[in-house]
Amino acid sequence: MRYNNVLQTVVAAGTVVCAVVSGCGDAGDDCLEEVNLFLDNSAAQGFTAFLYTDTDVQWVVQMKILDIYSGVYDDCTTEDGQFIDLNWHVHVGASDNAQGVGAECAADAGSPPVGGHYDPTFACSAVTGELEACAALGRTVDNDYMYMCSPESYETDPYSCEVGDYSGKFGQLRFEVDAETESAEVDASGSDRYGPNLELINGRSVVFHCGSPRVVCGNLAPANDNDE
Repeated sequence: MRYNNVLQTVVAAGTVVCAVVSGCGDAGDDCLEEVNLFLDNSAAQGFTAFLYTDTDVQWVVQMKILDIYSGVYDDCTTEDGQFIDLNWHVHVGASDNAQGVGAECAADAGSPPVGGHYDPTFACSAVTGELEACAALGRTVDNDYMYMCSPESYETDPYSCEVGDYSGKFGQLRFEVDAETESAEVDASGSDRYGPNLELINGRSVVFHCGSPRVVCGNLAPANDNDE
């Protein structure tokens, strides 16, 4: 049986209380062991997947972005023009369709709205999907709170990062440019020993950003659903 323990917090009496939530536990055959998304639109082609193992959650992104000289990627292309670096996050809501481009991935688009980053542990970046809870906890810029997520901090303190902040936890996705086809590709993977719980990210959208602007997004679904 596959399983993975991930950290979740709840607010009780104004205090953040830590709890361990089992990813599969005793769910047996009903346990959700893989979620993924597929992109095939005017902006991108490829897939992203999250898979439980006995010790962690494996993630993989194999993706090609298109029309890279349209101006959309100017702010995230390296000076030598050989690479494009994108941020990526699991957001709280979902695109109206299984995938979206540009404005279709906006914070107020979708049902429920794509919104901000999935953040059940209230790490509270400026774009958290838990703005009200973070404000109640005093974790805002106005209260001199600083979100300090990095691959180094996440390794020793998973609470330093939002659960959905994958570029914060593991770094940006670096796409290699193919000038001839005006496209760029990435084949990246990693291991997240702190989660996330796949039941809790199922149905949410993964958004790929060039800096702040949202370029493309896709909704996570159980692997068998997307295979049909």
